[in-house]
Amino acid sequence: MNELEFKNTAELANWANDKEIFNLEYLGTLGGRKNQNCFEADIEKKGVYLICIEKSETEIFLNSLEELSDWQGKNEVTDLINNGLSDIYIGFNQFTAQSNGHEIQIYIEAVSCAL
Repeated sequence: MNELEFKNTAELANWANDKEIFNLEYLGTLGGRKNQNCFEADIEKKGVYLICIEKSETEIFLNSLEELSDWQGKNEVTDLINNGLSDIYIGFNQFTAQSNGHEIQIYIEAVSCAL
């Protein structure tokens, strides 16, 4: 499997701008990649890639609405807005939260958000 590493979401967005990503699966932090969020991406005409992005204090990835609820309970959240499907992270719902005076982007796989 081909591997790609990005420093942040903006760098990933620039790279993905001219590519068709069919599927993006969140893998979490793999083995020795504790400072990265990793994904398996199926990219048209290129195959499957392991994509890893440096973790950021202003972005978090969760597996379910239950994890979101747990996160809210552990943090001082004043606003939580569902922005719908993410333009960058295909197949993920994007939420914006205000926590401790900072804006946080939260991404949850869309199938986990279905009612």
